[in-house]
Amino acid sequence: MVSDPMESPWFLGQMADYWTFGICYTFATSHLSITASEVCAAANQTKIKKYSYLISHSYHFFTPVAFETSGVCGPRSMSFLTDLGRRIANTTGDKSSLAYLRQRCPSFLVICLVPSCTDVEMSTHVRCFHKINICNDVKMRLQTSGPPFKGLVVQSRRSTAVFDGSSSFVGSFASGGADWKQWNCESPSATHSGSSLKTSVNLIWKAPDAGNGKNVTFWYSIVADYATYHAQLKGPELVPDPQSCASGPLNYLVCSSSVQGQTLTAACNASVSLTNVTCAIDGELPKPCKLPHSMDIASLSNGKHSMRILLNDQSAETMSFTLNDAIANTLVCQSDVRNNVLNICSHSTNANCHSQGSLNGLPSGAHKLTVLATDTGGANISATTKFNTTGPRFSCIALTMATLLNVNCVSDTPFITAKCSLNQDTPKPCTIPYTRDISVLSVGSHQVTVSVNTTTGTMLTTTESFVAKAVLRLSCVADVRDSILSMNCNSSSPVNNAMCLIDGKAAHACTLPYTRSVSALSTGIHTISISASGANGVNGSFAANFSVQAHLGLSCKSAANSSVLVLTCTSNNPLSLLTCAIDGKNRTPCTIPYARDITDLAIGAHTIAVTATGVNGATAAVTEYFTRPEFLRCTGILNSSVLAIQCNSSKALKDVWCTLDNKETHACVLPYVRSVSSLSTGLHTMNISATAVTGVVVSDTVPFNLQARLTLNCSRTFQNSMLVVRCSPSSPLDDVSCSFDAGVQRTCHLPLAFNASSLTPGEHTVHITAKGSNGATATSSLTFQIDAVDWVKCHSDVTDSVLTVTCNASMPTNRIVCTIDGKGSHQCMLPYVRRVTSLSLGRHALSLYFIGENGRNTTVEMDFFIQARLNLQCSYIIAEGAKLMVSCTPSDLLARATCAVNNETLQSCNLPYTRDVSVLPRGVHTVTVSATGTNGVSSISVLSFDNTATISLNCIAAGSAPIDRVLVVNCTSSAPLSYATCAVDGEIPLPCVFPHVKNVLSLPSGVHVVAVSAIGTNRASSVAMVKFNVADLVANCSGAVHGRNLYITCDANYPIQFTTCSVGQRQPQQCDMPITLPVDNFSEGIHSLDITVNATNKAATVSVRFMVNTDGSAVLLKP
Repeated sequence: MVSDPMESPWFLGQMADYWTFGICYTFATSHLSITASEVCAAANQTKIKKYSYLISHSYHFFTPVAFETSGVCGPRSMSFLTDLGRRIANTTGDKSSLAYLRQRCPSFLVICLVPSCTDVEMSTHVRCFHKINICNDVKMRLQTSGPPFKGLVVQSRRSTAVFDGSSSFVGSFASGGADWKQWNCESPSATHSGSSLKTSVNLIWKAPDAGNGKNVTFWYSIVADYATYHAQLKGPELVPDPQSCASGPLNYLVCSSSVQGQTLTAACNASVSLTNVTCAIDGELPKPCKLPHSMDIASLSNGKHSMRILLNDQSAETMSFTLNDAIANTLVCQSDVRNNVLNICSHSTNANCHSQGSLNGLPSGAHKLTVLATDTGGANISATTKFNTTGPRFSCIALTMATLLNVNCVSDTPFITAKCSLNQDTPKPCTIPYTRDISVLSVGSHQVTVSVNTTTGTMLTTTESFVAKAVLRLSCVADVRDSILSMNCNSSSPVNNAMCLIDGKAAHACTLPYTRSVSALSTGIHTISISASGANGVNGSFAANFSVQAHLGLSCKSAANSSVLVLTCTSNNPLSLLTCAIDGKNRTPCTIPYARDITDLAIGAHTIAVTATGVNGATAAVTEYFTRPEFLRCTGILNSSVLAIQCNSSKALKDVWCTLDNKETHACVLPYVRSVSSLSTGLHTMNISATAVTGVVVSDTVPFNLQARLTLNCSRTFQNSMLVVRCSPSSPLDDVSCSFDAGVQRTCHLPLAFNASSLTPGEHTVHITAKGSNGATATSSLTFQIDAVDWVKCHSDVTDSVLTVTCNASMPTNRIVCTIDGKGSHQCMLPYVRRVTSLSLGRHALSLYFIGENGRNTTVEMDFFIQARLNLQCSYIIAEGAKLMVSCTPSDLLARATCAVNNETLQSCNLPYTRDVSVLPRGVHTVTVSATGTNGVSSISVLSFDNTATISLNCIAAGSAPIDRVLVVNCTSSAPLSYATCAVDGEIPLPCVFPHVKNVLSLPSGVHVVAVSAIGTNRASSVAMVKFNVADLVANCSGAVHGRNLYITCDANYPIQFTTCSVGQRQPQQCDMPITLPVDNFSEGIHSLDITVNATNKAATVSVRFMVNTDGSAVLLKP
């Protein structure tokens, strides 16, 4: 019996059918032999029973049909089953269908459950329950009015509930008594504790919490013997009494008694501990007793007696029993035949029990057993009982599923061997359950005969009928290649239509054989199910698994001309490796798109084989065919304004045609040479077409670009390490860049002035690259020689942030230029001492450039290191008026600084530090600067200065007339210079050397000023201001009349960037030189053409006057 619907397979989302999921029936005939003596035996043994002839669910469609009962089928259920069985029999032709449906539906017999409201034993129905206090425990007695019974199950449920699971249960049962116990196998219940015969059972039901207000109904089932049981019986209903519930729960006591011979035994259950118990017989004075209580009743007289048991002086239970001599000397026996075994149970007050064993060998029919015994008094007593034997039971069920016959059999006696036959064929050994293919049988009724040999040596035989029905056998083979699934199917009957679904999703109509792409599916195992309808009206289905492997869908296309093969490929996964081979040779790695020169291949057909491996590990191979056609390959060379074309062909050529820019076609001869000076600047094409001796027409196109031309004539002068480069361009220049040797191109100005003293001895090259205003570019390279010098060896040391460099040279030097880290070149002396506090920590580079007296120069490169410190690099100059100016560059932010001259006390000062030193004695003095950084480190810089040091600076601009291209400034000083800067018109001062050369093309016309600031080696400083005049732009235009066109050209003293022209009041428009002006567009009379010539930051306008005569001719007029 199953009381929990959640054990149903369809509740768990599974398919269920009668054969694969059997719901246990506690009261079924096949289970009573064990359920009558063992609690939960049927449920534990056959909770889910799977028959060995289970057939794949893919062959059938199942619809579950269930009635939840406690073992009985009511009239409505039986009516439904009868109608259902009739319909199945009409459809299948199997007349046993109704028997299959009803084979486990038990019979129905009513028996009463009598609860007790009082302590008085009651054997009839009572109605006191309508106002019973069910907030307390309820005592009840299960009693039959007929033969004794062996087993029982009792449950309490809400009166409004149906049998829909444990949620309908109310209350629970107390611990067991003498002949019953709790049962929580599947739901809170009470059941028998033994299989002995009994006519009544006293039960104790524990009510739920007070005030729940729920009516309670008791349901019970009774097992009388192997063949007789009564299930799903409804007992009385209890109605709660709120008034009595208010007093709370009461104690209870329930007892039962039995007499065996001359001994009375009493057992009880109670709501409290059984410690304060008293017992009394027939109203005697109660005496303390211990439960269970046994006492000798031999002294009692025959007749009725009573026993009263009192618990805690509150709860009492009274039991009655009867004694007489007949009972003492009577032997009563009952017999029971089960599994061909006779069981005898005697009911006697003083007799021993006797049982008979196996009935094997007895014929079927009625038999009588006599039992002889001796009672305790020595008297002989006897009893006779009757029983029937029917022989071993053996039955089989034959079921058909599609083309399979399944036979299962049950027997009371185990069997050793079995033989099976169809339609009275020769029996053959078989195993039970028996499964056989019946697809070869004709449609209609057939018989299967099963014979078994039992362990007792008996042969049992049964014959069952079955119907072979029309079927549609569907068998398919799934195959996946290149992400394509193919299903090839065979069927026992033509297929009208079919439905396919993969992985249980997206069912769709399909045709057989079935083919589809599975590239969208993930890699792994998948399932395809096919349901088909046959021409015979029968449906069939098939399911199969297939595997989707990692796949690489590779598709390639090739295109080839006479010289190049281009291959493109696509794939459904990224590629990790790709190899290509032409005509099966020289397989090499390649990339997509793949381009290859095929001029080494013969004219004709070829193959390219591609093998690819995807990132998913899948591989694929593709072979493409291509043809190398007959070809004509031409190349063009454009030299100045002459185009020369040379061609190679795979075959000899007969006729050749040349077409310029797809317009002008004419016969030509190879090689082809022609002038293209008349063409406009830009891209042009020359198409060469020819007919080969084979009759095939081949062609090729040669593109060429006519660019604006620019010539650049440059010259250089090199003296005293100063390189000056001057260039004459054929067109105004927009940009100019310069580089030395293989160095980086940098923007520069022409003429170029460069101090080449830093270059190594030997030959060097200066490269000038210029871009004209017409977009053309030109390059000029000039070489110059730097002579070698004798050797110089130097040593450097850094102590207390002071760098000291000493050198030995093989020749006297005129001057030394020192540079640290490629910056701040300055004239220096040996030994070279300098504070390096302003430099960062780590490695630094020092370059010393030596200018020898012999005219040869050399450079020494060395490294020095600076450790952690506060670098304070200070320098000074003596400005005009004997003013000392000290500037310091710290390596870190300064927190404070102090200054002092000579032996003065250090006082706080601001940097830069300025002081009038004219009041000091003439001579050498010292200035001390002490600073502390924000990092807490201090540093001191001490400088020596001469307050008498002065320097005079005299500078002039070369040439007194206005200049139009290059400014050259020369300066002389009263002392050698260590550093100088130059700036024009307030620009940022930049280091300069003299003579200072500057391109002034970009300056506007007029007066300008160049400021020169210089510091002598004696640290005196001076400033000189030099004025110079930039000439105006002067333009001259001249022209001539040819025919009806006016031609005008202009030149200027500056490079012309562009010109604009306007006639009369018309809007000026840009015009190119030479200017061509058709006079047909002008009326008779005098006209003026205004030409504006533009240079960098300059412009000049020239007017050209001309007269148009009556006949349309033109004459230029003088200015």
